[in-house]
Amino acid sequence: MYWCTEICRQEFFKTLEYIRERYRILIEIYKHLKKNEYGSFPKFDPDDIFCYYEGKDDEIQDKNFQDLFDVDILSLNISHLKKRTDIPKVWKEKKKETEIEIETEMEE
Repeated sequence: MYWCTEICRQEFFKTLEYIRERYRILIEIYKHLKKNEYGSFPKFDPDDIFCYYEGKDDEIQDKNFQDLFDVDILSLNISHLKKRTDIPKVWKEKKKETEIEIETEMEE
């Protein structure tokens, strides 16, 4: 920040705040990851989470990332992104399948 104007300094601080918030969100995401059989974190791309959260499904590389988490990704508060308002068809179908399985088990 050598020879930096006040505007430059403010932009620098704004960028640091953004980075801090991004790390806070990544920490929250990692807290909800299920551990794999070896007790370590499974591999995933955080950008897939962000794309899903915003409703950019066509940009998601691994469509099965939700299975890696113990919460619904949309229940997280990712402050710097606009949360999607639709529920993806894939998740609706999964939920219906689960409901059918539960109903079938209860009937038996």
